[in-house]
Amino acid sequence: MLYRCSPSAFYNVIKEFSNEQKDVICLIGLGPLLQILEKIHLRHHIIDFVVVYYSPESGAVMVDNTVVPLSFIDMVLCFGLRVIGSQMVLEGNKESIRELRDHYQVKGGYIYKATLEKMLKVDDNGEGFQRTFILYALCTLFVPHAKQYVSEKYLHTFLDMKNVKKIVLGEFTYTTLVEAICKVKNEKVSNVEGFVVFLQILPRDMATKSDERGNGNGHGHPLLVPSESMPKYHDLAEILSKSLEKLSELQRIVDEHATWCVEVEKDLSQMKLQDILRWLVLLRSFARRLLNKTILSKPSESSYIKKKPQLNKLAYTRDL
Repeated sequence: MLYRCSPSAFYNVIKEFSNEQKDVICLIGLGPLLQILEKIHLRHHIIDFVVVYYSPESGAVMVDNTVVPLSFIDMVLCFGLRVIGSQMVLEGNKESIRELRDHYQVKGGYIYKATLEKMLKVDDNGEGFQRTFILYALCTLFVPHAKQYVSEKYLHTFLDMKNVKKIVLGEFTYTTLVEAICKVKNEKVSNVEGFVVFLQILPRDMATKSDERGNGNGHGHPLLVPSESMPKYHDLAEILSKSLEKLSELQRIVDEHATWCVEVEKDLSQMKLQDILRWLVLLRSFARRLLNKTILSKPSESSYIKKKPQLNKLAYTRDL
């Protein structure tokens, strides 16, 4: 079987990122992808084994009496990819993504890997960089293609980067991978176009041993040996599922609080503006009253002249 996923190409690009660029990737919840190191290579014998023995009906790898469930929950545990939130949007008005299509030099409906790599080298650490990084992860890891491109349809999802952190990239990646495995098992294709790196990462306390061909037991695949100390998977899955529900509820509360804060700030701003206008009106009214009072109380020059002789006359009378 052939695999298009290329963790080495992904690593060769992200290793050149600055600390600021890594920080903005962490802000959108994709920091764990930065942990993909140069030493992570595709272990074909393990991936082949998982693909062959994976049961789509049970959602698990089944070998003899050993059952190793694989689900989107493992995608959270292994790579921290979100599985609760907003769904991917893969269609929409093409006019809305016209500028992005021009920016990414779309050809035949596809964005090519080489174009994304050039942009990642020159882009800053803003929203454009975040969008390009996600497209590159789709191209090299999540939905890789033999011709090394990614469809322009993903631009609809990442048109507005403000809510990108809520996108359920983990669920999408897991579903896409399972669909790719099913195509292989149904003998429709010979290559798995999905995030196969996920298939070679087993739960902690699970030992992997490789049987050599011709060792007498007839198995040419690694053995999965569950540890005695490991809790039951279904118990862990239930606990994690409930935890994710709680986190989703907390996220909803946080979002509502943030919305409330914005509304309060708007109200306060309006109140402040109204108070300022009110005070300006009062000051204007006070200034007018003060000015009128000053004008009325100030003696005129003619009245001063008339009074002056009277004062002189009184003074002359006293002298007499």
